[in-house]
Amino acid sequence: MKISGFQQLFSASSHSTRSFTLTAGDHVLGRVLKLFPKQTALLKLNGMTMVGKLEAPLIVRQNYWFQVTSTEGELPHLKMISPIKQGSELVESLVQELRIEVNKESKKWLSNLVEQGHALTKEKVNSLGNILAKESLTEQTKEILTYMLKLRLPLSKEVFDALKNVMGSSSFSKELQAIKEYNPNSGLGKVIDSIFFQSSGAQNEPFKKTFVNWLQATNHNEKAYQMLQHLNLFPKSKREEDVLSVASRLFTLQQSEVKAVFLAKVQESFREGFDMVRQLSQEVYEQAGEYEAFSNAWKAIDQYSNSEVIKQLMGVQRLTAFFHAFGLSQEGGGALLNLLASEVKSVDDAGIREKMELLISRITGFQLLSQANGPLSNFYMEVPLLVGKQWRDVSIQWSGQRQENQGVNPNYCHILFYVNLEALQDVVISVNIQNRIITLQIINQYADLLKESGEKFTKSLVKKLEELDYQLSGVSYRPLKQESSIEKKMSTSSYSYRGGVDFLI
Repeated sequence: MKISGFQQLFSASSHSTRSFTLTAGDHVLGRVLKLFPKQTALLKLNGMTMVGKLEAPLIVRQNYWFQVTSTEGELPHLKMISPIKQGSELVESLVQELRIEVNKESKKWLSNLVEQGHALTKEKVNSLGNILAKESLTEQTKEILTYMLKLRLPLSKEVFDALKNVMGSSSFSKELQAIKEYNPNSGLGKVIDSIFFQSSGAQNEPFKKTFVNWLQATNHNEKAYQMLQHLNLFPKSKREEDVLSVASRLFTLQQSEVKAVFLAKVQESFREGFDMVRQLSQEVYEQAGEYEAFSNAWKAIDQYSNSEVIKQLMGVQRLTAFFHAFGLSQEGGGALLNLLASEVKSVDDAGIREKMELLISRITGFQLLSQANGPLSNFYMEVPLLVGKQWRDVSIQWSGQRQENQGVNPNYCHILFYVNLEALQDVVISVNIQNRIITLQIINQYADLLKESGEKFTKSLVKKLEELDYQLSGVSYRPLKQESSIEKKMSTSSYSYRGGVDFLI
């Protein structure tokens, strides 16, 4: 789901033309569809239809293996190396030509690769064979190797392991937490801390900091308390002693215990701690006879907090720290990866050392999946997200126009969020942005139920996006299912030749 599913969704929504790149030494499958005058012919190479100039006689409706001999000049040159006998496996003649030993199962899979349009060389087949000597040919293995070929990644075991770890079922957030707990005060622990801080969101962050500062003061802290009043947490008519007195009665505590108990709750779970603050604030406002003032104050607090969350969710700023920590930033970075690599050798605990090695491989996988392709940039990462009181892993993939700083243009991009939740299970949110106009698609097996509940929030979403100068075009819901073929085979029945040559053969 994390790799192939995302790519299917990207491909299904992409309107760009299919690219076709050949390098010298590649072996490609071709079929002659039609002959034209002046030694030209319509061919199908790697699943794409194009015109070639023939330098040797070829037979219509015959499959051939071609080798790319040169890509220099205006036209690539292909050399016909052997025809493929009717009914034989596609790679049988190629394997014989290249003198490669491949077992029956691998040969069948290579035939499928060729049918999908992947160019093969002796070196590629040998590299694939070296990986398969250490890995079973499972569906996941096939998927990863196919993806490596598609992205033209090095066909090495290290690259394979990195992508395998990205696709693995282990929890990224739990691995980070375990490593942080091993040595929380180290540089690595602090970087992981910052990652979790970024992930928890900025909701109520200004109020949290001010409230914590007040709680940490052992004696009366008039300045901190006045700041709380200024933020409308408590009415200006109530003194600090009054608030502590209300809190002690409300939560059956000694007045001297109030701050310590609140602080512990805040440190354990700020959501729960801040609910207590709201309850206390309401009681103090009611005692002051200012219930309407309480409602207005907290409405403003919630509005401010929620708009901050949306800004960070929809904007590039929220993810800047993750790009830098994972080394996906064009300005460098990779703090997390560098610290993991430098500290892993000095760790005595074998379990923690294994987790660190897996994380190194996993983050390397993020980097491999984050590539620039001409005017487009693609980024892939996983980040921890606080859902209720539990940390969940969210996979995020961006694809969009590259800006001058080589980042993704937030006004023209496609973003996919994937998370597995306890009740809803797999949830994919697809965000398409074109000229600041957003089309949102929510994909889940309970799409109909989500639509019923989700429509209640559409007006609020439209309003919040307008505050950010974005426009919501629409929200759609559809079931999550395995995509079949994402590219239809090109029809050739109505093709008419208008001149021009793509290849010399």
